[in-house]
Amino acid sequence: MLLEYRISTPRLDFYDITPKIREAIAESGVKDGIAVVYCPHTIFASLTRQGKGSFL
Repeated sequence: MLLEYRISTPRLDFYDITPKIREAIAESGVKDGIAVVYCPHTIFASLTRQGKGSFL
């Protein structure tokens, strides 16, 4: 299953993509596995807060 989301921000900022990831997983019906988030651009950073249930 491959989904594409486009996110634009007016300036350098954090954008919480946790709801989008959770929605995609729920819609897929997958109960166990790994979700891969890929960004083809160089101006991207991710922050994973282990145990907090969110992905920024």
